[in-house]
Amino acid sequence: MSVTFIGCKKIWTGSSQEGDAMLFSEEGIIAVGRREDVRAHPAYGASRKVELGESVVVPGLSDCHIHLLAYAKQKLFVDVSGARSKEELLGMLAARARDAAPDDWVCAFNLNEARWSVPVMPTARDLDALGVPNPILVQRTCTHATILNTAAMKRCGLDAVTSRKDVLLGDDGMPNGILVEEVQAVAHAKMSSESFTRERLLDSLARCLEETASYGLTTLYACGAATLGMEEQMDLYQELRERGALRARIFSYHDEPALPPMASVFGDRQIAYQGHKLFLDGSLGARTAALSEPYSDAPSETGMLLHETDELARTLTGLRERGTQALVHTIGDAALEQLLDAAELATENAKSRTWGIGVKYPPIIVNHCMIVRPDQIERMKKLGLAATVQPTFVFSDRVMAPQRLGDRIDKRWAYVWKSLIDAGIRLNGSSDCPIEPLNPWLAIRAAVTREAQDGVWMPEQRLPLDEALRMYTVNPAVNSGSDEWRGTIAKGKEADFAVLEEDIFTSREEGRVPARVTCTVLGGRVVYGELEE
Repeated sequence: MSVTFIGCKKIWTGSSQEGDAMLFSEEGIIAVGRREDVRAHPAYGASRKVELGESVVVPGLSDCHIHLLAYAKQKLFVDVSGARSKEELLGMLAARARDAAPDDWVCAFNLNEARWSVPVMPTARDLDALGVPNPILVQRTCTHATILNTAAMKRCGLDAVTSRKDVLLGDDGMPNGILVEEVQAVAHAKMSSESFTRERLLDSLARCLEETASYGLTTLYACGAATLGMEEQMDLYQELRERGALRARIFSYHDEPALPPMASVFGDRQIAYQGHKLFLDGSLGARTAALSEPYSDAPSETGMLLHETDELARTLTGLRERGTQALVHTIGDAALEQLLDAAELATENAKSRTWGIGVKYPPIIVNHCMIVRPDQIERMKKLGLAATVQPTFVFSDRVMAPQRLGDRIDKRWAYVWKSLIDAGIRLNGSSDCPIEPLNPWLAIRAAVTREAQDGVWMPEQRLPLDEALRMYTVNPAVNSGSDEWRGTIAKGKEADFAVLEEDIFTSREEGRVPARVTCTVLGGRVVYGELEE
């Protein structure tokens, strides 16, 4: 067994223990603590010695909600997040079409018309005006809306569908090219089948995993959202593992029922099934998030609830019986209210049931938990729910959210992560990539500073750096039932950690969290950078 000793300025272990030295191998962490104590360990003498100077070591980070395969696919699309108008968007699509064969799909992502001076979603008519033969698919940044041109609608068999509420209609009563929620999967499945080979996907995934490792991420909770055209193919990760190219642990959620049914953490420490994902509503940007009161900028709309409460309670009861974790997408407070009602029913239904030996039911995770009233926070605490949030929404939603929510922002009903933590709700951090930037240090900075375009947004909701780090290290392990072997730097746990070039605890300026990762170690193996002696 090859053992490595590292010494550094500080090891932030994620617990009350402090240290500046560690011994580890591929079998796990052997010792951690003060340098003189670690050097006294019997394994020190034969170890490889690495001194890291002023560097700081932290546990390997987790991204608790990432659409990894979708991100890999979008690496091959046009990023239109920089489009400042419909005209600029069309220009980007036209440029891509010029480089494509006439039968190829022209695809774009990260459309955000809310930032335009005229914030109106384009339609098929706008895309058709380009005069290109290609099928065109443009997905909104929230992923809850997709726009097709007429060629794409015909190829997907959606050009004459008028009876579905998720196929939007124009003034003529015919589809206008805008798809929302579940019907998007039809278009994305057709596009994917005609655009991607297996080898192309494997290559792009491998490059994405190189990027995740460069940020110190060692565990990725890959979320399959097949209903939105963002499925996860677990066999691809298995093949990357066989090729030695899997640079992170993959815990997966899926919005399709597992067949055969499985409990959480079915698999091993490298690739495992984590649970079932449920969508209760849509997105704030697309006005499909379910609100208890109308949208401030659309008084006739309150969004969409995608389930009946009794049906949802039966689903949650079944998951609870199997020991399968539920990851539940709620953005609007009406959707959260429905989840709380259903969770209460599921808890009552399960009281008389006998679980299998060794089945540990993990907490329901409220994904996004964006709009939450004070009374709902208390109910979440009582039911033992946890939450996964995306701190970079502080920046990306700063303009749009007040338009949609009005005085609900002033009432502090949205983006209130400190309030959740103070109430005892354990929070995970995530990117929701490719919807938001992958880099977790941008999110940690957003959680700590609450900096937006026009200054600090809700300064009372700023988090201490330690608490923000726990959202990406300690909490994900606890919330997924894997804290016995990961999440902190401690003797006996897996050697998953990141080496930071600077001391983020003392060297940062006010409101700045510098974090350049120089090395990432997964299971005792270097997967990014180097550990130089």
